Amino acid sequence: MDGASSSGGGQLRDVLPNLSKSKFYDQAKQLPPPGDPASASTSKSSGPVNYSALLVNPKQKGNPLLKHITNVAWQYEEGIAADYQPTRTAGILFLSMQYHNLNPEYLHERIKGISNMYDLRVLLVQVDFANSEPLLRTLNRICLLAQMTLVLAWSAEQAGKVVETYKMYENKPPDMIMERNADEPYFQMVKALCCVPSVNRADAVTLLSVFGSLEKIAKAPLEKLELCPGFGPAKAERLWRALRKPFLRLGVTQEDALKAAEEEEGDDEEEDLNDYDG
Repeated sequence: MDGASSSGGGQLRDVLPNLSKSKFYDQAKQLPPPGDPASASTSKSSGPVNYSALLVNPKQKGNPLLKHITNVAWQYEEGIAADYQPTRTAGILFLSMQYHNLNPEYLHERIKGISNMYDLRVLLVQVDFANSEPLLRTLNRICLLAQMTLVLAWSAEQAGKVVETYKMYENKPPDMIMERNADEPYFQMVKALCCVPSVNRADAVTLLSVFGSLEKIAKAPLEKLELCPGFGPAKAERLWRALRKPFLRLGVTQEDALKAAEEEEGDDEEEDLNDYDG
């Protein structure tokens, strides 16, 4: 035994001096030390984080909502716990209702992962399940207990616009959603826009924040109106057409205006007949 140990020890002493000259030694020097974050599979991207862009978790690659985020810059960032991070203190988890129905434990694990990381935690749910009411009640209860904000979307396009809006409103002042004096011009513009069918107060505030004035809204092409958060093709077209109709003079009722318009059309038809006879 002693002889074998002595012989083995002698061989080891002979090999050690040459180990630093082998190719394996050079490869070992390039490996990160144990516990180094660079060795983890979920490592952060190199360089500083670009908070001016919407940060997207790489696990969201292939999500159809990404192609509908067109008004803000976004980039993949491995170092975030949420699915989408529009600001430094806000995180959004995306959940398909179909997926939740098949994997109910998934949401609990994701909520645990962001529990102490954001001041504002949003659960964005895409309602793509037929019998959604029972699941929605469960999700609402979960969000109440977890102190999260529940936002619903009925399509990938709506979901993308929700994420986009959180980024667009990052640096907006709080007075946009504060109550205003009814005599202020801003309030009057909001009230005027709300006269258009299906345009609510939130839509009016969005329009004014995007375009800045009623004049620019009226001159905006239909394509730009459709890009506003909360606006689809139908609502945008109704607004676009409404802003191109003649306005009523003060003191003139709608009935009087319609009657005058009918009389004007009758005069035009009579002139056309006279021209034809001539």
